[in-house]
Amino acid sequence: MRFFLITFSILLLLATQGGQSAFIPTLSPTSTQSINLETTDTEISLPKPTNLDDNITNLVDGCAIIHNKFKAANISGQDLSFPVSDVRSCYNSFKFDDNIRTGTIDTIKKILNGFYVFIDQVNKPPEPGFNFDSFDILKELDSLSKKEYNDDFEFTTDVINLIIKMKDPHTFYFPICYTRFTFTQQLALYSIVTDDGSQLIKVFKDNLDSSNKNCVVDTIDGNPALDVIKQFARDNVFVSKDLGVRFNMALASLASFKGNLQLHPRSSQFNIRLILPDKDSITYTLKCGSETKTVVREWMAFINNGEDLNSFSDSSSYWSKFCVNPSASTPSQPSKSTQPPKSTQLLKKSTKPPKSTISQLPGRSRSSKPKILQRYKSSKSRSKLGNSKPKQYDYVDRRQRHRSQNNFDPLNMNDVNLFKEDVVFSDATLVADAKLARFYKLNSKNNIGVAMISTEDPTDLFTSDDDAFTSLRNGFKSLADTGVTKLILDLSNNEGGSTTIAHFINKILFPATYPAFPTDWSLTDIKKAAIEAVDVKNPPFSLFDCNLYLTSPDALPFNSTDEFLKVKGFGFENDKDQIDGFINKNPISLPWNATDMAILTNGYCGSACSSIALHIAELNDVTTVSVGGFQKIPLSVSSFAGGEEFIFTDPNNGFEDLVKDLNRLGLSDNKQTPQQFPTNIFFPFTIRRAFSIKNPDQILEYSFRPAKNQINYNDQNVRDLSIVWGQAANFLPV
Repeated sequence: MRFFLITFSILLLLATQGGQSAFIPTLSPTSTQSINLETTDTEISLPKPTNLDDNITNLVDGCAIIHNKFKAANISGQDLSFPVSDVRSCYNSFKFDDNIRTGTIDTIKKILNGFYVFIDQVNKPPEPGFNFDSFDILKELDSLSKKEYNDDFEFTTDVINLIIKMKDPHTFYFPICYTRFTFTQQLALYSIVTDDGSQLIKVFKDNLDSSNKNCVVDTIDGNPALDVIKQFARDNVFVSKDLGVRFNMALASLASFKGNLQLHPRSSQFNIRLILPDKDSITYTLKCGSETKTVVREWMAFINNGEDLNSFSDSSSYWSKFCVNPSASTPSQPSKSTQPPKSTQLLKKSTKPPKSTISQLPGRSRSSKPKILQRYKSSKSRSKLGNSKPKQYDYVDRRQRHRSQNNFDPLNMNDVNLFKEDVVFSDATLVADAKLARFYKLNSKNNIGVAMISTEDPTDLFTSDDDAFTSLRNGFKSLADTGVTKLILDLSNNEGGSTTIAHFINKILFPATYPAFPTDWSLTDIKKAAIEAVDVKNPPFSLFDCNLYLTSPDALPFNSTDEFLKVKGFGFENDKDQIDGFINKNPISLPWNATDMAILTNGYCGSACSSIALHIAELNDVTTVSVGGFQKIPLSVSSFAGGEEFIFTDPNNGFEDLVKDLNRLGLSDNKQTPQQFPTNIFFPFTIRRAFSIKNPDQILEYSFRPAKNQINYNDQNVRDLSIVWGQAANFLPV
């Protein structure tokens, strides 16, 4: 089971100013190769036509234009930028199909009604401190059935917006068809609070014009910059129900990510996006010292996977490659128009599609398949489980973040080196690198240690959970051996991962406390049928197997499926024996107690990370410190506590696949079972929900848990996390 992150992905367009209606594909600004747009001279071995478009014939549609420009350029696909107008033309070339709409809405409604654990919370007003709209999502889905659409992209955009309106990063509708490009302006922004209390937006970096770095952004498209970013965070970013956290992730934010210190890939959402934007450019008014200047920054489109440009030649082949769901019966989708554009003019856009509000999606990173891990039932049998030995599960660890497990990652982005950053910690020395976490000692306050826990996902870093446990144990021990008497747990920009890793961290920090929150199903008829079917079908793996869970509060195996159903699946994840077994073999005693610790977070601590931050804050009263957000407005300690995420259809053919699970249980023909999407959709959703221990009726996902203390960003600490650590240390008891 996982307290998942999430991941998230937005819209952008390129302007056609300066008479450049015919766009030449251009190289990434960071590439060592370049194409001179002013002349036909190049620094690479390209043909030298007067205009590359002159060599492109039989242009049929936007998808064909993109492919043919790529072929004419004869360079790496990921180094090429394309005008957003081409991408828009490609996306708008697929006609609207009412059968696709009907099948899509029916599948979503069955997922939500039968399996989405928060369906009853969506229409309830937010708790004070949160900022999101409550609404009847099923009624809104029905309204889409009556709306007229010009093309498939317009309909898909409406569905995207509706699902992410719930602000649940574990749950989103992600069309593979319309997310093959990243749109970027090659700059990133940040926010500070000045000494006089003013909050400003500034330029963190600009890959196209470094002189803009640190300039104040006065206006964006003629409106006050702070208001624009705040509005964008409210409407477009969905990584948290807390607007302050969404504001943080709309802007630049440093993190440790996959072993690198850099801008976090889910940050800077205002300036790098996955979904087609609604404007070709953004106009910024900058104040750089005594100078005021206007910068018009166009959006550039970069393919996320360079090989994709070889996978299609026109709209028809693009649809077949990326849009069709091979598991569903979907009619062919010819393009809306087969007429070539005149000369090199851009295709006209007949109707502006609805603006998508999808933002970058949490926690998906490309990697290879991990080794198969083994899971066993608890050794503490309570009888009634039969006379056979405990059932062995031989399957990919379901607690790991799924999109990190496999070769195909639908959320991969081409950031064109925007996230790369030379990070220096002026006031900290690295003590140990445990891969999942880095351990530092402050130089100016040498009794302060920092555990910078960046992820709970061991995929690609370790071959087993025990290896990850060993690395973390040794990291904490190395820090303790330096003599530090106080500990800061920096959980900022942590998207989660395996709750088993989170529970292990909780256990070694506070051995006397049970390390997990309980979860339940919010039981429905189809979930009940699935749980009962496990006993009949005895599948090699099923999420609905009661043996994967323990009773609460005793943490013992369930006697039977009936016992499990009586409590609606309420209980703990069955990882107790695994964690206790490791600690018994590798004992460790750390010198810190709750009053020696502080949790530091920018609020983007999600899923498995939430099960650390919220757990030790609630049960051990560890002090909490937030950084960023809005001045004097409390910021959440964590986001999307969720419970457990599942995937409707797994593009990697793994075990976290609802369709396959229900098929194994013989429920594929059940009238409540959702059918395959007509198109190629990645749809994760929250299937279990976590509860507070002290307040058993409190659902963590919908509970506002603000930090007790707050730090504002300034020009120094926004670029040097060791300064933030020093500030957080001031909140530790003397």
